Amino acid sequence: MQFASDDNMPFRHQSDTYSVAAVDRHLLANLHIAIAASRFNADITSSLYENTYARLTDLGIKSENITTAWCPGAFEIPLVVKHLARLDKYNAIIALGAVIRGETWHFELVANNCALGILNTSLEFETPIIFGILATDDHEQAVMRSSPDHFNAGAVAAETAVEMSVKIMDIKSRLQPDAPSGHKAG
Repeated sequence: MQFASDDNMPFRHQSDTYSVAAVDRHLLANLHIAIAASRFNADITSSLYENTYARLTDLGIKSENITTAWCPGAFEIPLVVKHLARLDKYNAIIALGAVIRGETWHFELVANNCALGILNTSLEFETPIIFGILATDDHEQAVMRSSPDHFNAGAVAAETAVEMSVKIMDIKSRLQPDAPSGHKAG
């Protein structure tokens, strides 16, 4: 997804547009975002993290409103995400990692269970948890998806977190008209 106000990146698909220009900058500055990132495959995950963090701040999220929790690998991310969600202070949580296929079933076990754990936590805590876990056939594919010069999955994760945060706040404000903006209603 790309924000419609950005001219320097091509759209992936016509439906992948969201205009940040229509969102109140004060609202964006008050969003609280957590990032749960894996240290395994550090060359990939550090690039994902840098791209995510940079895009969040470019969109107007204050640095002091971004919390980062590093963990050993992608398999551990769902537990870290669950603890972050339990705090009930983040508008969205971004999960970042890289699982690269090998010669055993380990790839499928880690990637599938990571996805399931993140989905279940998102539904349980009603918090947008953005799946920024790359599951690739090889290291080269992971590099291409984490590079700021190519697909840049980190920036996509940041944009998705902002869009979903605003969407959920909008839905909650319609259900609870007195809910404070910029913070989780609860």
